[in-house]
Amino acid sequence: MKLSIGIPTYNRGTFLEKNLIRLSKQIHDNNLENEVEINLSNNGSTDNTDSLIRSFIKQNKDLKVSYNKFIANEGPDKNYITTMHMAKGDYSILLGDDDYFIENGLKTVFDLLEKEKDIDVFLSNRIEIDENENVLGYRSFLHKDIHSRVFDFKDENQAGFYFSLCEEVGGCLTFISSIIYKTKIIEELGPYNNCLDGTFYSFWFYLWGKLSKGGKLYYLDDSYIFNTQILNTRAYDNFGQGLKRTLVEFDGFHKAAELFFYDKNYKKCFLDIPKRWKRMTFLSYECIEDRDLYYSRLLPILRSEYNNQDYIDDLSIFLNYKFHFKCFRKLYISFCIMKFHSLIRKLGRLYNRGFKGYT
Repeated sequence: MKLSIGIPTYNRGTFLEKNLIRLSKQIHDNNLENEVEINLSNNGSTDNTDSLIRSFIKQNKDLKVSYNKFIANEGPDKNYITTMHMAKGDYSILLGDDDYFIENGLKTVFDLLEKEKDIDVFLSNRIEIDENENVLGYRSFLHKDIHSRVFDFKDENQAGFYFSLCEEVGGCLTFISSIIYKTKIIEELGPYNNCLDGTFYSFWFYLWGKLSKGGKLYYLDDSYIFNTQILNTRAYDNFGQGLKRTLVEFDGFHKAAELFFYDKNYKKCFLDIPKRWKRMTFLSYECIEDRDLYYSRLLPILRSEYNNQDYIDDLSIFLNYKFHFKCFRKLYISFCIMKFHSLIRKLGRLYNRGFKGYT
């Protein structure tokens, strides 16, 4: 069997149903019933996810479908690892429950796997859509001038070059639906040891675990996947928002750097990516909204690992109450001066006209 498609899911029955309908259609249309399996791991959902999955299995007995259900929510990290270990195909994809293959996307994946047989991990870009499936835009994870190519992480210069090209954290394998990997990596690296629990990036144990030991990554300057951008994020708040979500990135990158790249020349290149992605302006306003979290969690990470005092000083300026008072005072004084000048000019014009029309 060629491909295992694993779908970890929690309380997204509406999206999951559409996903399974599209996925089963592409499997049937391309006669891939014997080449693709679907592995579903339900993380204790409280909506209609369970009944939906059981109904799908009954209606698609010609498809290879496996189902795991947790009694309660075990957190995304355990659900990712559980789903990865369900795979029996030569290659695997962890597919987000709200992400869909584009038309002929599954065929694109098979063509790619047939062409690049010595690659350990594949990464594609993504097409973003809203909840009504309107296209919002195209997201490139590497610099726009980089076309499809192989990066051999056995060569530290190539690895460092790759990280320097990352425009977003997605280039560091944070978006699961854009990643394909050889399933045998799971067996090679052995049981997951919980070292990345709480980061929401437990799957990095296998992906960066393999690449940091000299694996090959193929970057596809194209996309086979639709990524749903959920506007009402509070309705599906599985990963946090604002500074809490940003902390996931910094904390995850910090732990990954120590686990996989502690002895690599390109460690700093890897750590620079979340700083490039999270621009100072956006990060500063997130920190203002949650100062306690910044001082208790994010600041220690920035000091211990990122070691960039200028970056920390800039954030501190934004978080300083006196700074904000001074800015407000300057703006208010400037506003008053502008209004005063405007009044003087108006009085001057009236004076020159001999106060005609003055009331």
